[in-house]
Amino acid sequence: MTNAEATAVHAIVVTPNDGLVFLDGRATMTLTNPSSADCVAFSVRPSAAYKVEPNHGVLKPAGGIALLVTPLDATRHPRDDLTVQSVGVEASYCRALQAQAAPDAMHALIQLWANVEMDHVTSYRVFVQKRPSMRLDTIITPVVDPTATHVESISFVLSPESPVTILVRNPSARDSVTFQVMASQLKRYHVRPNHGVLGPMSQIRVQMLLKPAYCDKLLRATPTTRGLLKDKILVQALTLSPDFCRQLTKKASKEVIDDLTTLWIRAEKKRIVTKKLRCRFELTAGGPMTWHLALTPSMDFAPAVEGGDDENDVVVKKGSHRAPPPPAKYCDCEIM
Repeated sequence: MTNAEATAVHAIVVTPNDGLVFLDGRATMTLTNPSSADCVAFSVRPSAAYKVEPNHGVLKPAGGIALLVTPLDATRHPRDDLTVQSVGVEASYCRALQAQAAPDAMHALIQLWANVEMDHVTSYRVFVQKRPSMRLDTIITPVVDPTATHVESISFVLSPESPVTILVRNPSARDSVTFQVMASQLKRYHVRPNHGVLGPMSQIRVQMLLKPAYCDKLLRATPTTRGLLKDKILVQALTLSPDFCRQLTKKASKEVIDDLTTLWIRAEKKRIVTKKLRCRFELTAGGPMTWHLALTPSMDFAPAVEGGDDENDVVVKKGSHRAPPPPAKYCDCEIM
């Protein structure tokens, strides 16, 4: 690789950014390429205390990879920190690397890091925490900000027997996602289920109803008064690792709810993707009552297409469906 093939300084996102915590003798570190156009090479400096697999590679635009970190001597408790380095590379270099056999690609990456100019390299220090694991180290949420979509409101018919349904989908083929749905005015709405965990390529129906007393109050109000209300429905999502989800399935209801509550409290705000929907009120149904919401960085929200997917099916792959599994052991949560 020539110097011309090394681009300017190129950042990656390293998570967790507050320190690795080991669970059962290992920890997971995730690297994400936030660029939508550029490739980036990464390398983990050799350490006398830890083994990191893989310890080098190339991330495609918007790509990511999970690195497994294990202590070299389980009887000791090394405190050495890890250093991750990144440098931008040309797309042609990535294509050439993909075309090579694994040993040749490994040799090419070693040569890249032996010859690259350090002015182009960005370094990240990953700390090793000295406290016991709280299972939150497995969060692998991409650090992204939600972008606005065209639909920003949802309509309720003024009847306590007219629910609004949101089909909450996890379109990822790899990651599990935890979600929560809440009203800005909790005493005015029923929301069931109001939180849960969705596995890859799965979905769940969330139904929302106006509470009878609030519905009666709205019926007595003038249209102008109803239009001034600022009620909102909030949907939030946070990506999880497979290990965290497997741990949930082994726990009793209260333990799982406690774990999820702790996760949401401790998660950094920038890791949580949020969709806010303003509530509007109608005397009769004038718009869709069933919606699709994809748990993605953009939180794509759109009316459900009449005659489309069976709302009770869990999508496995194109052209294939399976019945939804029974609810998990804990209240208002399902692991798909």
